[in-house]
Amino acid sequence: MSATTNGARALRELACVVRSKNAKPYRITLDVFFDDRRVFEYVKATGALNEDAVAALYGFDRKELRSSFVSDEAMAFKFTFRRPVTQGAVGDSDVYGAQQHVPLLDLEIPWAPELPRRDEPDPTEGEEMNEQFFARIDRDDQGLPRELLGYGEHPPRVQWEGDAKVAIQIVVNYEEGSEKSFPMGDGENDAFHEIPFKLDGIRDMAVESVYEYGSRVGIWRLFRVFGSAGIPVTIFGTAVALERNPAVAQKIVERADEVAAHGFRWTNGFEMTREEEREAIRLTVESITKSIGTRPLGWYSREMSVNTRELVVEEGGFLYDSECYSDDLPYWTKVNGKDHLVVPYTLVVNDIRYVLPQGFSSPEDFFLFAKATLDRLRDDGDDLPRMMSIGLHPRFSGNPARADALARFIEYAQGTDDVWFTRRIDIANTFREQIPAGSEAAAAAVT
Repeated sequence: MSATTNGARALRELACVVRSKNAKPYRITLDVFFDDRRVFEYVKATGALNEDAVAALYGFDRKELRSSFVSDEAMAFKFTFRRPVTQGAVGDSDVYGAQQHVPLLDLEIPWAPELPRRDEPDPTEGEEMNEQFFARIDRDDQGLPRELLGYGEHPPRVQWEGDAKVAIQIVVNYEEGSEKSFPMGDGENDAFHEIPFKLDGIRDMAVESVYEYGSRVGIWRLFRVFGSAGIPVTIFGTAVALERNPAVAQKIVERADEVAAHGFRWTNGFEMTREEEREAIRLTVESITKSIGTRPLGWYSREMSVNTRELVVEEGGFLYDSECYSDDLPYWTKVNGKDHLVVPYTLVVNDIRYVLPQGFSSPEDFFLFAKATLDRLRDDGDDLPRMMSIGLHPRFSGNPARADALARFIEYAQGTDDVWFTRRIDIANTFREQIPAGSEAAAAAVT
């Protein structure tokens, strides 16, 4: 039975010419893709499509095989052969990298008797179905319940300072020096730097230097941008990063910026046990209080766990957390029967997108994205005030071009006369005063 009738299809065969005026070898690459996972797995397991079979099928000497590769993800086999060819045998142009399509041979692959053909009944018919495909509600053993409904059509009206339409809250994630690294004994390098490459097994000093740019240069450039504009910000600060750069901690105090806790180190809550995360929260509060002089009142993890919010509330001193991206306003939630305020954050107007494939290709992208977000929030169709979060990192937005885009956005926003640049704690306190827990407006944010 041929590949086209048994569920496999050979999509293409290309002769990739690499030649000059002298005789050079050329390469033939055969790619065979399958559209049926069962057939692919059978062919792979039985070796029906092996190097010897393909070489014989195409008339190659086995020695001409240069490589073979199987891709489980693509359900494909790849074979590459090389053989000499005289000048002009493939084409007239003397260029490198030319391609020529070669007629595809009908590839015979034996059929697995236990597998049904496309025109035969499915042997799984009548078996018990997986009930997960038909689930309607969440299970109660996965941590806190999801909150899908929110305020709905009628969010509450919050009066920001100066009757602003939008409370703009800039967050600076100060993590440099607390990320995963070989010098700290983690045995791995952290990610999220300027080049999409991660070195495994050995220390990557290039990545470390990207983070060091943030602590040496970037944070100070951002302070100058904020100082020139006369605006306060919130620092999502990891305890260890602030410990390792006391000058930054002192500057935060001098500027009266807020420090919200961002973990003891820049590590994920979901990597810890519940007890480890509880201890990390305790040490974070202790350390930041020592570095800044006041305890943190807000909390935001690198990536939270199912235990994080419960442990933050259990600690007892936090007024809010920002462990969500689910609203344009703060909202109240219940944690083990206690009222708890959530001030949402953002991954959209966030400079992490400078180093993500689906992100900003230039500082102008950041500026236009932030501007469009503000323009819509100022005129969102219902005349209600909202908040806008902006996420920054010194190692990214501390770059001169990116800092310039940030400064231009701040200048644009200040020119509208109906925005309020403020700290996250100020938004939390304003909301708590006007929309207290248990009030009718707060109750609108149902789960």
